[in-house]
Amino acid sequence: MFANDIKIAAIVTTLVILLLIAFVIIIVFVANKRQVQNEIKITQLELNYEKELRKVEQEVQEQALTNVSRELHDNIGQLLTFMRIQIEQEKMIDPGIWKVLEPINETLDTSIQQVRALSKSLNSEMLEHNGLLYTIQNEVARLQQVNY
Repeated sequence: MFANDIKIAAIVTTLVILLLIAFVIIIVFVANKRQVQNEIKITQLELNYEKELRKVEQEVQEQALTNVSRELHDNIGQLLTFMRIQIEQEKMIDPGIWKVLEPINETLDTSIQQVRALSKSLNSEMLEHNGLLYTIQNEVARLQQVNY
């Protein structure tokens, strides 16, 4: 009977050891799975952060360009228009000065057109309202005028 008890004790001990080994393997597997899931979550959070950061950067850049566009159109445009009014007043006072002021007036007209075109090209609303093709065509035309 003693031999039987030893065999049963050996079998029970072996089963307990196997169960412990299985339990440790399951714990390691579950821990590994959780670690992988956590790494995936961290990576996803990092990607979302980068995406949001890029979005904010683009919004800030668009706002800055819109502000520059408005400043060009409003401030520089007003100054150029005021210069045109001054030239017209001088022509009314002294009609003979027309020949002297004509090249200046032409340069002023070109400057006004260039400021308007540049302010429109910097403003993202033009792209939204007119579409990409139209906006690209206008920008190419503006750049061609600048080169001549």
